[in-house]
Amino acid sequence: MKIIFILLFVFSASSWSVEITWEGLNTFSESQQSTMRNWVHFGLKTNQTVLGDLKIHNLHIDFKGLYFATEPVPWAFVKRENVEAIELHVYRYASLERLKKDWTLYHEIVHLYHPRFATEHFWISEGLATYLQNIIMMKANIITKQEFRSRLSAGFERGKQSTRKHIGKLSSISDEMWSTKAYQRVYWSGAAFFLEADLALREKNNKTLVEVIQNYQNCCRKKSDSAAHFIEALDAISQSAIFSTLFAKYRNRQDFPIVSAEQIRQVSQ
Repeated sequence: MKIIFILLFVFSASSWSVEITWEGLNTFSESQQSTMRNWVHFGLKTNQTVLGDLKIHNLHIDFKGLYFATEPVPWAFVKRENVEAIELHVYRYASLERLKKDWTLYHEIVHLYHPRFATEHFWISEGLATYLQNIIMMKANIITKQEFRSRLSAGFERGKQSTRKHIGKLSSISDEMWSTKAYQRVYWSGAAFFLEADLALREKNNKTLVEVIQNYQNCCRKKSDSAAHFIEALDAISQSAIFSTLFAKYRNRQDFPIVSAEQIRQVSQ
């Protein structure tokens, strides 16, 4: 039996309600159910505090409880159906504190802030979620600025190493990511794209990527759309050609972007 709970978050500019339906909670103990609900509520509130209201009315959360796991949330993904959903494969004995410190839920909720793209452009969706999950966790004081810098530095190094193994245009590697397991190249190339865009916005427009994504929710969010339309919308919002210029550069690149420690430091400010 599904349990329905309605969340209402109120921000200074507007208010928005998200109705959540829960599935799989009845496989957990009562105390575990409380932990899982509190975790999801916390994750939604944290993401919305940084990125603004999540402009969907209904969200389905599907829990798959694990009895054995080496991390709190080994696997999760977003499902774009009639009601948008997040499926969470979670260690049922994980504490609320451990779950809050895990990056997975923040990452998956970010995906609800952008459309679903064709597989060749998954580097955009995964890059945005990877970059912003760390921004969100830093702004919410879940991780420190130093931890933010260390995580990005380590991630970009993994992406660089993966590029040596998975050779080809980024769009082609992205299209084949699930079969070749080129996750690190795809995710972190995309993260580099958005870090570069964030720096350009700050320098040229005195804006941030977070502000652009916030505005995108209010004008243009769709469940599914082309990457080209998404990029056009971000350019229009930022009144620039930053995103389209980088998109043309990144989609065909075969090397891994060079990201300096100074660039990472700048976006942590």
